[in-house]
Amino acid sequence: MVLSKALQRFITSGGKIKKLKPQKTPKSSFAKTEIEAQERGIKTFVTKFGDKPQYMGFSEASAIKLAGEELAGKTSRKKFFKTFMGTRKRVGTTTSELGRSRIKTAIGVKGAKKVSKLKVFKAKQKGALKAFETARAKEDKVFVKTLQTFTGSSKTPHFKTFWKKLDKPIKW
Repeated sequence: MVLSKALQRFITSGGKIKKLKPQKTPKSSFAKTEIEAQERGIKTFVTKFGDKPQYMGFSEASAIKLAGEELAGKTSRKKFFKTFMGTRKRVGTTTSELGRSRIKTAIGVKGAKKVSKLKVFKAKQKGALKAFETARAKEDKVFVKTLQTFTGSSKTPHFKTFWKKLDKPIKW
């Protein structure tokens, strides 16, 4: 009978399993990890777009950055519309956030005995706003991830909005 080396060691140790001590991860400098991220970004860029381009006097770095931002913008917009409204074939169905919120509103309206049109309208508005926020958050994540993948650097999306409460209401 042929025994593997691991099994032989187990038998010779008297059938006891030794616990391994956890090893500390080696510390790496921030500059080193940033350089590695940039190199990974250049590699993924080359596989997607081909050789590093030099357009109309742009340097390689700026051309990579522009192409990466453009691709990140495209993918994030696709993600936004897909999560908010769904695909072309399935607009407003349960695959989209807006469709899910409308279904919840419809179930709530059918369950209630008598609901005014204004309440239904406000419920739909509230659901649409929640769906928009969810889709926008997913869009921001995709933009940052794609940009990180292709350029090696991160940037907040230029279309990201920050809500701030006002001290006094605006008088129209």
